[in-house]
Amino acid sequence: MSSKTSNLSRLNKSKLSIIDIKNSAGNPDTRAQIVMENKIDYEPKVSVIIPVYNVEDYLRECLDSVVNQTLREIEIICVDDGSTDKSLDILLAYAEKDNRITVLKQENLHAGVARNAGLAVARGEYLSFLDSDDFFELNMLEEMYKKAKKDGSDIVVCNAFKVVDGELQEGIFVREKNIKNDIFSCYEEYPASHIFQTIYGFPWNKLFSHSLINDYKIHFSSINHHNDTSFVMSSLVAAKQISYIPAKYIYYRYRDTSLCHAAKDLSCMYNSLSETYHFISKLKNYKNVECSFINYVLEFIIYYYLKKTAPEKIQLLPYINKLYDELEIKKYPIDFYNNISNYKKLENIVDYYHRRKAAEKDILIRNQISYEPKVSIIIPIYNVEAYLRECLDSVVNQTLREIEIICINDGSPDNSLQILQEYAAKDYRITVVYQENKGLGASRNVGFSLANSPYVFFLDSDDFIKHETIENLYNRIEETQSELCQYLAYRYDNLTKKTTLLPDKVFNSVRHKKGTYSYKANPKLMFEQVEAWKKLYKTEFLIKYGIKFFENSYYEDTLAHIKCMTFARKVCFDDNAYMYYRCNREGQITGASENTDKFLDIFNYINGAEEFLNTQNCFNKVKRYYYAFAVRRICSYYSRCSEETKVKFAEKVKIWLQNKNILELINCAPEKRKILISIIGKNNNNFKVHLFFPYYLLSTYILRRKKEKLLSKQKPAA
Repeated sequence: MSSKTSNLSRLNKSKLSIIDIKNSAGNPDTRAQIVMENKIDYEPKVSVIIPVYNVEDYLRECLDSVVNQTLREIEIICVDDGSTDKSLDILLAYAEKDNRITVLKQENLHAGVARNAGLAVARGEYLSFLDSDDFFELNMLEEMYKKAKKDGSDIVVCNAFKVVDGELQEGIFVREKNIKNDIFSCYEEYPASHIFQTIYGFPWNKLFSHSLINDYKIHFSSINHHNDTSFVMSSLVAAKQISYIPAKYIYYRYRDTSLCHAAKDLSCMYNSLSETYHFISKLKNYKNVECSFINYVLEFIIYYYLKKTAPEKIQLLPYINKLYDELEIKKYPIDFYNNISNYKKLENIVDYYHRRKAAEKDILIRNQISYEPKVSIIIPIYNVEAYLRECLDSVVNQTLREIEIICINDGSPDNSLQILQEYAAKDYRITVVYQENKGLGASRNVGFSLANSPYVFFLDSDDFIKHETIENLYNRIEETQSELCQYLAYRYDNLTKKTTLLPDKVFNSVRHKKGTYSYKANPKLMFEQVEAWKKLYKTEFLIKYGIKFFENSYYEDTLAHIKCMTFARKVCFDDNAYMYYRCNREGQITGASENTDKFLDIFNYINGAEEFLNTQNCFNKVKRYYYAFAVRRICSYYSRCSEETKVKFAEKVKIWLQNKNILELINCAPEKRKILISIIGKNNNNFKVHLFFPYYLLSTYILRRKKEKLLSKQKPAA
């Protein structure tokens, strides 16, 4: 007899009844069929509810661990969630042999609804929920039930093992260090303030009082996954008493295709946490658990977000923002959070979401790609019609084809926009943004906020790159799993058309390394190759740390680079030159010097860098490299200023020098000594005294020692 025929014959012998299933508030009611009803004539001490979906390889081990429990007065409710394999046949076969088993059947509505179906027919004094690929120790229910009755508890929690590919591993299912007593509740301040960092939201390592669930009308969510979060967390807060047994009674099987891990509906994260909040915030002891819950939400969001792909992260943004607003995350003081770093990451993610929403309004032409791009190339454009075609040709002809090209026309009054429209008509990978003139930094920020790739590359619209650039950098950063990939560039003289390799000696210490590096081992690199177009960036990394470019300022990328090098755990280097940096062209920011007041903007990043490095507690480690960098930049731009600007520039230098040791600065960049002295010493006696006072002390000491030696020689012998 075939399995299908066998299945039908058993169904025909059973009395089929349809039951209505009440799901949690806001979730639609559903229906299920009772395929086989248990034949017990007692009130069960525990109802074991098992949702089942396509687990024929594991189901027998699961069921054996339940039917052989030392606690015999139980009922076993198995809910087939529309399985397409032989799971239902296995359930029916076990039900024929054990009269304690009830089998229900429903459409594939996921584990939460299946558990609610089990709740609808359960009669036990306590409730146990077991996933159909996991299994119990044989004395689990007896020990948990005894503990519940002895303590008079609403919930009993035990520990568990993790099973991965058939091997036992230690897992973190309960943080025992937070448990001071084995009986506690959320009506007490201490356990409540850490409850969700102590007892995690799995139902299968807990025994629940049926009356607790009925009294508070607690149900599982009918969402695809995280459908147990609200049930467990709401029960923990509502429970008058919770008991803990440190024994490991559960074997939790981790597999990617299980009910918990297979779903892809990204709204579930929001729905589960929002539903939990709206339930527990109405309970009278919510204030006790508020800190624990908000911190749990913060940890959950960051963990969940970071595990997703680039497109999934973008889909998650509106849900994260809704939670951020709904739970009023911003109203809590900074010391409210257990992990301030996670709080800052969340703030950066929400900020990125709002910037993305604002930028989308200015999209003139949206790309038509149907794939997930590997790299987003971001090109800010302003009055470059003479060079734009060469730039775009170098991009559209990249050997890596799975890219998106985001062009931001920054209010160009020339024909740049028409050229962009012409290229977009030919290449479906191009997005064109049109905005009023906001400057290079703002344009890069807009382009980045629209990126849909795991990596971003910034290209200036008068420069161009080799055709293999993006492919080689992408392969390198993927191979090393780095946050940044640096590389070399050529100087392209717009007048002579000659190319020369830009200086690269600074990378001698890392250029032959196949692995990665960071500023901790190479602090000098924090202040080298600061230009945005000399790197391939990991998108998630920039969002996570809120790294943006200066707006309304020249030299917009320097501070962003310093922040990147500070936060990056891994930086890799490609020892090849890919970029052609165009010099000596009309209107170039760093070339023309009619308006030399623009050089004053260097203090935006010089002061900003010092302030930032101090907040990260790494200033002393990199101080001499920062001083060398700052002094060289100051002297270089001062020498290019007009006489009028030099006066303003010198005033800013003197402010920057306050509380600094000038000798230390000179020692860090000795070749700039004369220029620095000329900036700070002209008509300023205070600086002259400060500069030469150490020399005065040293010379006085030397003269005094010489005098003492002469006097000792002249002194007659006794």
